[in-house]
Amino acid sequence: MPTADASAPDRTLGIVSALSAAAMALLLVTPRASPATLVLLLLATAGGMAPGMDALRRLSTPVVLLLALGAWAAVSTIWAADRGEAIGKSVLLATLALTAGWSLLAVKQMRPDLLRQACWVALMTFAAALAYLCFEEITGHALKRLMFLLLPFTRPDNKHTAESENDLMVAGYISNRNMAAVTLALWPVLLIARTTLDRSRWLPATGALFALALVTMTLSRHETSIIALLLAVAVLGVCMLWPKLGLCLVAAGWVVATLLVVPLASWASSGAKLHSAAWLPNSARHRIVLWAYTADQVQIRPLIGVGAAATKKIDAQRGAKVDALPGTPYQWRSGPHAHNVYLQTWYELGAIGAALLCAAGLAVVAVLSRLPAVALPFAAAAMTSAAVTAAFSWGMWQAWFLALFAVGAVLTGMAVQAVRQGDSA
Repeated sequence: MPTADASAPDRTLGIVSALSAAAMALLLVTPRASPATLVLLLLATAGGMAPGMDALRRLSTPVVLLLALGAWAAVSTIWAADRGEAIGKSVLLATLALTAGWSLLAVKQMRPDLLRQACWVALMTFAAALAYLCFEEITGHALKRLMFLLLPFTRPDNKHTAESENDLMVAGYISNRNMAAVTLALWPVLLIARTTLDRSRWLPATGALFALALVTMTLSRHETSIIALLLAVAVLGVCMLWPKLGLCLVAAGWVVATLLVVPLASWASSGAKLHSAAWLPNSARHRIVLWAYTADQVQIRPLIGVGAAATKKIDAQRGAKVDALPGTPYQWRSGPHAHNVYLQTWYELGAIGAALLCAAGLAVVAVLSRLPAVALPFAAAAMTSAAVTAAFSWGMWQAWFLALFAVGAVLTGMAVQAVRQGDSA
């Protein structure tokens, strides 16, 4: 019996290490599997056992507000164009919010040695996976191309690849999801490095990781990651010098994004004429048209929206041939989604949904205001990265995309708890 008891902690450390490494590797290398990453983090933080239902009473305010948003999405099923899709997505949002909430509760109860191990393994795995992504960008995705050639069943759709005589070319944007994963994981991982490494190593380590992330993102075709990185650095710097001012800026940015996105989207097209700006990339000009159309359609049901996950079906009902916006090659339509979570919220869930999303973000800012001084700038930078990613990228109901934000929140919670345990040691 003594031998078994002595080996139990070692087995637990091994399990936590394996789960943490798998979660981080899966997140960066295969971001479409981010829902599985979230489950792995829950198992790692909870010691392999999910929290009991009593945890529902201890969920944080942001999680409760996200559950309320999911409930409102479920109510919108009554008038949604695709009721099955609406109910499925509302359940998805609630499930991911609960999973993240439970994980964050479990993090606070982790044994210090288990949390240190989880953080250390996550840091090392992130560094290795980031080095792999950088190599792929430098070599034109050499390892992916080799895998697609050796294992044809892993090859993506033909629209993403092109065969040459002796090689297979892949589209540069094939790593965009990987860049989004790096963007949301970078700041909590940098805080982990700041907390777990000694003074002689944490500064060069964080500098090296940041430089590697910057190079990787710059080589990629995901412009959003660069915008998110630059704004996050600015917020980090302000919060280090003037924490209250930094949080006020984050809160103000969130309010503008969630409550004023409709008039801003209309102005970008009709006022600033950005859809015709030659200095913008083609993809950006196209999105400005998508945003302008979606903002125009918000007027249909400004209070309650057209229903959760309804954009794709409503757009499909218009058919393939739609007139272009005069003076542009871009069709006057929303597409399957507007590439803007805030605008999609207004269109599908109306002012009520936008108000709930705004309240959830402000509740996160309130949580940040109570963090240790060392952790606050990194957490604020992480929120900024998430907010920017939501503004320019994928549709709000894609399972992997929603889970990506949940994973970022859990990683930040782990980093903050490591700071707290270090302060109390």
